[in-house]
Amino acid sequence: EEAEETAAVAAGGGACERDTVTVGFVGHPNVGKTSLLNALVGRKVASVSRTPGHTKHLQTWELTPRLTICDSPGLVFPVAGVRVHGVDASARAVYECCGLFPIAQVREALSAVRLLWHALDLPRM
Repeated sequence: EEAEETAAVAAGGGACERDTVTVGFVGHPNVGKTSLLNALVGRKVASVSRTPGHTKHLQTWELTPRLTICDSPGLVFPVAGVRVHGVDASARAVYECCGLFPIAQVREALSAVRLLWHALDLPRM
């Protein structure tokens, strides 16, 4: 333990802080990660937007001397495509249905509508 502290000080990292916690917000784009950061701080410390992808880099804020909050850009995991009730759906259609794609960039909505049609089984409803 003492050797680790000495190595950290020698590397310019200062003394080891064992009683500090960093909490990170991770999730899909536009679900409120940055808004939660602003709410916890009690004022607007980070810019927010209705458009997914507004946060471009990690943002940290020291809430208390022992607690740091870390906000991250939204994560969209790759999707190879899916089959819904026997119908193939593109990854882009899946992202559009989940709201993970900016609506202004949707070129054609038919694929996403078709995916919803089959996923919800609208004819049976």
